[in-house]
Amino acid sequence: MKKSFKVLVSVATASAVLMSSCSGSRSVDAFCSTLEDEQERILLQLEANQANAQDLSAQGDDLAAAFTSLAGVGVALGDLATYLNRLAAVAPTEIQDDVEVVAEEYDKQLDNAGSAASNPLGAIGSGLVSGFKTAGPLQRVDSYARENCGQGI
Repeated sequence: MKKSFKVLVSVATASAVLMSSCSGSRSVDAFCSTLEDEQERILLQLEANQANAQDLSAQGDDLAAAFTSLAGVGVALGDLATYLNRLAAVAPTEIQDDVEVVAEEYDKQLDNAGSAASNPLGAIGSGLVSGFKTAGPLQRVDSYARENCGQGI
């Protein structure tokens, strides 16, 4: 019985080490790499969406082009949430709290967007409060990115 427990502990320890080495590390390099990769991914998607909308418009289907453009905006909003959460996962400790605040507040704004039609004043108030909460952290994260990665967020 003791031998099987030792094997189980060894396997669990090896798995934990392997999983931690596969997860993103908190470093300037990981932050900058994620920033660059995510920005490139989002820009490529936006460019593809814009090209599709232009093709539809050139074929005379302006309504489909408009809906394609609108759908692209919706996708971009979701991609921005993914981008910010991925940055938060690898942000170095000196900027981690600020990136997490920005990511969490953006997630809240996105979650609350659905209620804007039924409670527009509440949505405006919520957006203002969120803007106040994220103004400082967002500015610090952008400055950190410019200083360490050579580009803003």
